Formats: sequence, structure tokens, C-alpha cells
Amino acid sequence: LAAAGSRDRRALADAKRQAAMLAAHRGAPVVAGFASAAHPTVDEAVTFLADLTGGPAAAAAYLLAPGLFHDQLWLSSGTWVSGPLGDHPAVADLIVDRFRGVAGQPVAGREALTGARCS
Repeated sequence: LAAAGSRDRRALADAKRQAAMLAAHRGAPVVAGFASAAHPTVDEAVTFLADLTGGPAAAAAYLLAPGLFHDQLWLSSGTWVSGPLGDHPAVADLIVDRFRGVAGQPVAGREALTGARCS
């Protein structure tokens, strides 16, 4: 799971939790790797997984948008590189829910604002 990286231990812990959840969901080993400021790097994580499994390893982007960090993923040793999370409806729902929660409004996702879910 290729994340941007941070010096904030909470952000690193979050990326590692996401990697563990993805591993449980996929039933396959997943390691968080970081494009900057933290270890293991994406290349170190990919190499570790390839050595562990004896096969190719992918870099799944845990990034919101294309840009410098996603460009770096294309240069990594991952056999496959996913696109950024981008405009996936689940990301938009999460943003709306978090905004409404902070604003003290009921949390109900975009359907509460538009009357319909985007897909």
C-alpha cells in the first residue's frame, strides 16, 4: 500500500492500519510503503513482498490525486501500479460525512445533500 509518508506517527500508523485491513480483505500480505519521510520506502515494501511470495508485487496507491508522489510510484519496482483514490464515490461520501460531523449536522453522506448516490 503506497502512501505519501509523513513524520507524524499517527499518519504512519493510519497507513499501516489500512494496509492490515487490505491484507485481511484480500487474504494476501500487504505492507505499507512510503514515497517520502518514512520507511519502508515503496521499493523496500515491494521488494519485501516479492521476496516473501516469490512472485511479482503491486503498488496500490493510498493517495488522493495524481501528482509527484503518484508519478514516483510509476518509477517504483512494483509490477503493477494502481491509480490514485481520486474521485471514487466512497471518498466523496467520507469527506461529506466528516464535514457534516464537524459542522454538527447529521452524518448521512451525499445522498442527504443531493437525494441520490453517485456511482
